Amino acid sequence: MAEMGTYAILYGYIAFLNIVFTYGFETAYFRFANKDGVDSESLFQTAFSSHIISTVFFVLVIGLCRVPLGDFVGANGHYEYIWLCLFIIGFDTLCVIPLAKLRKDNRPRKYAFVNITGIAVFVFLTILFIAYLPGIVAHNSSGLLKDWYQHQTKTGLLLIANCAQAFVTFILLFNEWKSIRFKLSKKLWQQLWRYSSPMIIGGLAGMTNEVIDRQMLGKLIPGTQQHADIQVAIYNYCYKLAIFITLFTSAFRMAAEPFFFNKSREKGAVFIYARVMKWFVVTVAIAFLFTALFLDI
Repeated sequence: MAEMGTYAILYGYIAFLNIVFTYGFETAYFRFANKDGVDSESLFQTAFSSHIISTVFFVLVIGLCRVPLGDFVGANGHYEYIWLCLFIIGFDTLCVIPLAKLRKDNRPRKYAFVNITGIAVFVFLTILFIAYLPGIVAHNSSGLLKDWYQHQTKTGLLLIANCAQAFVTFILLFNEWKSIRFKLSKKLWQQLWRYSSPMIIGGLAGMTNEVIDRQMLGKLIPGTQQHADIQVAIYNYCYKLAIFITLFTSAFRMAAEPFFFNKSREKGAVFIYARVMKWFVVTVAIAFLFTALFLDI
């Protein structure tokens, strides 16, 4: 149970770093994709190339500081967690613009296939590592598999499963990013940055509201670190009861960004936005009521 607390805390920090690694270029991509005079190919090359360069830089810098960072986040000496987290964040970041391109081009089937396949890989590996691998290893007195497994923790195994998910998702998007030529338009990049940079502050503020509770619990609960991690794990499991609401809001956000930018030039755009907001609030309220009514179960 304590390891699940460590896992929850690590994912809280991953959520923070995702904001920094992507620096709002996904939303900026949609904004400029619908702007007159902007070449779509140049936009993609500039945004994606920028993500590649910055991701490599961030991964190397943070990786070099993995020991003090590991101690700060409570990795308990498992500094490989930091590399695994960086691997996840890195490939997730490199998938942002190609996935945005799919949404802009109205290709929901490919978008759904890529994401569902990635999730399926994560679920399969999680079940394999947690449910079946211990039994397989127990029936093998020696071998490379047993030697490898004995040095793993549940947190590490789950991070490896998520790494596989991120990598598979990136590979499935090969047709979207294979044309990359590292052609950065300085003028266009500056426009993208001016538009997206305020979102870093807003994104960090919003993410703080969502995930800082795990970090605070881990630091402020009295007693041993193991006890604190157990309490964080229990809290995180309770938090996941809101998965119905989270799934809806995530799906809505994926569809809303390109929709809003496409409608921005219409005369009745404000009326459309107001109706969308009204029904969004109604739906979330129903999802909350549905979740609350079945809390006992």
